[in-house]
Amino acid sequence: MIFMTGATGYLGGYTLIELLARTDAPIALLVRARDEEQARAKLWKGLQLHLDREGFEAIWPRLVVIRGDLHADGLGLSDDDR
Repeated sequence: MIFMTGATGYLGGYTLIELLARTDAPIALLVRARDEEQARAKLWKGLQLHLDREGFEAIWPRLVVIRGDLHADGLGLSDDDR
């Protein structure tokens, strides 16, 4: 498994697409969001330059969304989640 931050951003979207193309590994993404629905929407918005909706739905099963915050202590995750 690959762990990545920044996938909702401009450069992160490019990086994520390259990782998906170069490996079959699942990719864990740290996304700042209040719930999984918001995290999915943020990812879709960030990846629209690279994928159409069908392509996004095709990669979704390979993504493991971890809701947290890069700037928070412990990534904003509980000890159990981390």
